[in-house]
Amino acid sequence: MKLSSLSSPIADTGFAAHDRVDPFYDGLWTHGSQGLWTRFSEAKAQHEAGLVRLPKYLDIGKEEAMARVTSTNQWGLKLAFLSALDAYRTVTAEQMVALTGAKFHLSHGSPFVPGMFASGLIDMGRVSSALAPGRAGALGHLYRPSRTTSFDRDLAPHMTYPELVSVTGGQPWTSGGLYDRHNTLSTELMLRLAEYTDIATMLGEKFSTFDMLFGSGVGRKPIESGRRGDGVIIRPDGVRVVMEVTASMSPDSFNTKVRRWAEYFDAYPYESNGVVVCFVIANPTQDMSSHSKVARNSVKRALRKAASQNPGSGRTRSRHRMFFTDWQDWFPARGEVSTDFLDMIAYRPSAEAHGPDEECSMLLDDSLDLPNPTFEPLAVVDNAAGLRQTPLWLRAGKQPTQIVDTEVEAAGLADHPALEPDRRRTRFGQTLPPPRLRTITHNLPPRATSSKQWADYRRLIEGEGA
Repeated sequence: MKLSSLSSPIADTGFAAHDRVDPFYDGLWTHGSQGLWTRFSEAKAQHEAGLVRLPKYLDIGKEEAMARVTSTNQWGLKLAFLSALDAYRTVTAEQMVALTGAKFHLSHGSPFVPGMFASGLIDMGRVSSALAPGRAGALGHLYRPSRTTSFDRDLAPHMTYPELVSVTGGQPWTSGGLYDRHNTLSTELMLRLAEYTDIATMLGEKFSTFDMLFGSGVGRKPIESGRRGDGVIIRPDGVRVVMEVTASMSPDSFNTKVRRWAEYFDAYPYESNGVVVCFVIANPTQDMSSHSKVARNSVKRALRKAASQNPGSGRTRSRHRMFFTDWQDWFPARGEVSTDFLDMIAYRPSAEAHGPDEECSMLLDDSLDLPNPTFEPLAVVDNAAGLRQTPLWLRAGKQPTQIVDTEVEAAGLADHPALEPDRRRTRFGQTLPPPRLRTITHNLPPRATSSKQWADYRRLIEGEGA
């Protein structure tokens, strides 16, 4: 069926999945899997050496750049822009609008993205094509966090603690993991799951670490590991479905990755975390001679071997927690979607080498239910509503904890100071702290129409902090 035939909470914005550039089918990566990137310090040096001409709208002094970034004008949108980059790593211009509602970056007349670029917060890029950039250039196309200390050194001191947590989730601001085709595909997959499937919420790569999944994120001892998935979907019952987009294959590294998942499944029973993982094969549609294509049988073999060596315990064993599918199983052509995607149907490899694979809906199958969890499986849904990386419609009706209240209580105070004479009273009879000390509170009722959601969202967050 056509993506355009499906209902989307952002269908009337021009940035739903069927409107966006398709990073899988639209030929963005004919010259490799990396885009063409510009970092301000490098561009400035090349400009001064006479090698390139830096456009006037990007040639900004550091002081002016930070003044643009830290101004209260569209403050909430700027924080959402940065939060999306921190969580998803590499984002196209259209994906950014879908995630955050921030459209200012689509115009060269806007001062904000040039300010972020010139201050060293972000890198700007486009797809690697020798042709005129056309639509991709007009939209700005690619953004990623820059490998600088500008966020911590220059921007964070201007943010309240609740604002900082809403951007980074209380984790360090990071760059790295900058694999452009892989990352834009991962972001697109997460967005489509959020748009069209019945999930409770989603979190980007930043929040898909083994520590968040198996350790401190579920109330256990922290895990010192840099390993992570590409994003995590939360089912309405709290089950975590981690997505691993597999766009190329080195057998040794892939086998190691799969084995690590199985080892954690073996060590951490399902009832203590509710985590499963799905490997999504995403071979390029164009000829990329240096690209090591992913073979379906190789994925199955790796999953079967890892599960047999690390069988796990309890009702849901390691082999029940490892799935695979192919991008083209879910999206057979540009603008098309299969019914399998809507229920997140994937496959578990047979325990026997030549046995039939087991089809399973990762979204609906009751074999993944959590009858007796030893953690709070749904706490993440409200918590994710306090993060600016979370799309508007997944925040609807959620009430995340007011961080400042927790801080005030930890300081031994009965209440925070009444800095506003008439602090807004919510429908629950609660009072709220001043706007910039609030956890995100513009989470609209779940029954709002998409048009009203979008209009109210922009009105509320564009005025935030003014």
